[in-house]
Amino acid sequence: MLRFAGLGVAMDNAPDEVKLAADIVTLSNDEDGLKVVLEKYCY
Repeated sequence: MLRFAGLGVAMDNAPDEVKLAADIVTLSNDEDGLKVVLEKYCY
């Protein structure tokens, strides 16, 4: 699914196989990783 998304994003605390399939790895969910990605790619 990450490969077909256009921009696959994994959280830092995701399993290694998920992070390997992603285009970018952001901070963990405890460190507001989603916020970081949204601010970078959606503004």
